[in-house]
Amino acid sequence: MIQVDSERCTGCGDCVADCPAGAISLFDGRAVIDAGLCRDCGACVDTCPSGAISESSPPVATWPAPVVLPALAPAPAPSANMAAWRERLLPALAAAVAFAGRELLPLAINALVARVGSGQAVSRRGQRGGACQLEAHCRRHRGRFGGI
Repeated sequence: MIQVDSERCTGCGDCVADCPAGAISLFDGRAVIDAGLCRDCGACVDTCPSGAISESSPPVATWPAPVVLPALAPAPAPSANMAAWRERLLPALAAAVAFAGRELLPLAINALVARVGSGQAVSRRGQRGGACQLEAHCRRHRGRFGGI
């Protein structure tokens, strides 16, 4: 961070001319630095003949001593059998999921659509297969179980 000592500044304007970011201007005969424009390049520090401009480092926060946790035992490395088993299992699982999505899911959707289209009630719990015998009972539970 660049700072100007207003007591030492003579207002010569050399720093204004040499600042590549245009962050320094003269106000009441003294140099003023716009912190938003300043790039902390230090060109003005070298230019100032009276030494009124200086670089200061921001305060460093001090933290309490770090807490040292006990070391945990490292996880055992996977054995060669485990790696070979994993190499065979993952492709088989991927093929099974692809088959289910391609072949079984459309069949399940078609069966569900056919069941709904035929007028049979579909419930999550499978308690009713057809129309409800007690109409008041059906109205009361219709929203809770998602029945039709």
